[in-house]
Amino acid sequence: MGNEGGSSGVSTFIAFLTGALAGAAIGLLLAPAAGHETRKRIRDTSLKAKEGVEDAAQKAIELTTVSVHKYLDRGMEQIHDTAQNLKAAVEAGRNAYMDKKEEIDNHLSQNAEETEPKDNEDAV
Repeated sequence: MGNEGGSSGVSTFIAFLTGALAGAAIGLLLAPAAGHETRKRIRDTSLKAKEGVEDAAQKAIELTTVSVHKYLDRGMEQIHDTAQNLKAAVEAGRNAYMDKKEEIDNHLSQNAEETEPKDNEDAV
């Protein structure tokens, strides 16, 4: 099966976002600035990172949900088709049985008629 859900794109996006945020955090830590300003930048960057990760996670959940529903729908269709095929096979088997039973019954009745004495007087 191919990657139909697009999870590779989401994974790539998350990896890119994580790398960008790590680079930004390192840049903030190494940039000359006052301690309170650096802490504010780190806090702001962390909040943006959190929002980005939450958005990516939400997209991944949505893609997964769509994929799961699609596979469930396909599975239900296959179950329905298999049930219909099974019903048809059982009906065909039942019909074949009834036809063969009728054929055997007819054959037996013909043989019984042929073996019965034709004259009851001959039997006396």
